[in-house]
Amino acid sequence: MVTAPAHPPPLAVDRARQAAQAYVALGVVGFAVASLGGSIVLAARDIHVDEARLGWLASAFGIGLVAVGGVGTRLLRRGPQSTLRAGAVLLAVGAALVAVAPNVVTAVIGGLLAGLGAAGLVLVTPVLLAGPDATTRYSRGTAVSSTTGVLAPAALGAVDLTGVTGRTALLILVVPLVLLARSARPDRADGLVPAPLDDVRDACPDRGGFERRWVAIVLAVAVEFCFVVWGVGRLRETGISAGAAAALASAFPIGLAVGRVAAPGLIRRGWPPITVGALVTAVGTLMLVASDSATVATTALAVAGLGVASFYPVLLAGLMALPDISPWRATSLATFASGTAILTAPAVLGLLGQSHGLRASFLVTVPLLAALVLVAGRTRERPILGRVVVGADDRSRL
Repeated sequence: MVTAPAHPPPLAVDRARQAAQAYVALGVVGFAVASLGGSIVLAARDIHVDEARLGWLASAFGIGLVAVGGVGTRLLRRGPQSTLRAGAVLLAVGAALVAVAPNVVTAVIGGLLAGLGAAGLVLVTPVLLAGPDATTRYSRGTAVSSTTGVLAPAALGAVDLTGVTGRTALLILVVPLVLLARSARPDRADGLVPAPLDDVRDACPDRGGFERRWVAIVLAVAVEFCFVVWGVGRLRETGISAGAAAALASAFPIGLAVGRVAAPGLIRRGWPPITVGALVTAVGTLMLVASDSATVATTALAVAGLGVASFYPVLLAGLMALPDISPWRATSLATFASGTAILTAPAVLGLLGQSHGLRASFLVTVPLLAALVLVAGRTRERPILGRVVVGADDRSRL
């Protein structure tokens, strides 16, 4: 008679621990990113400066993504756990500084540290979730990130309505980040090679066009972060308070969450995710521009969130489907693309907002959407939402 082992195999334990780490990391990043717009508005009010002067806070995340994406493969080869620990510590310190910053200088330092930390976590989570059943784990992680993204603006607004600046809600992140950093262990050799998420090759007749796929990610993230960064500011233009605007801005992440739940079923029915998403986002943009009503603007943000939802997962799957790029390299390239977008589009929209107001300036997203449809449509692929697909013969390149 064979007695079952009292404890799970070490590798199974490692995978469970890494999955838990990834869930926490994705949840924290979801909260931090969704807090960007509200943090800018509230910090500008508290420090008594124009909102446009703090618009760079979103760029700090972009700077972090570009810096980390540029050396991402090297960082991951040094060890995912080391990258996880460093990212958690940097984001904890940066978020705390932004939460209590009494002046622009402190906000600058906090924003840069938070941007680098969040970028490190974005880079490492796909590696932590790699292996058997990774699709299921990644879906759970996305659900966690979407949930915390919905809660973030509401948390900022609720705290602000009590009379304490809503920025202090960012301190919520410190405890899970400290626990995440403490959970990181020295990397072992058997944990440094990322296994493919699914041992199946997607039907993708156009295997070339890396440049098109990279540009498509830049365009998609550019559109998304225009709404993330300046959605609160647009709500403020309708005449409501900063706290109320920060709370109502949760409409955009709610739209994202609903869209990401619905998108897989629509894709299976043959709906083209990029084209349909671009049309829905354009409708949300036009609603946001057409009226100065807070109710209409809030609804517009939710509609735009529905449209944007499928962009990044689908385009990342397309990049990862390329046969000549390892998962580490593809993750680094996608991180760099996201940073490029975040550094440019929200900054341009903010500059336009200073001279023309955010209401009209949001129209800048329409040509971006048109370019996205044009660029992404040329790849002619059928991506599987939420799955990163790698062929069995690609293992030698990992």
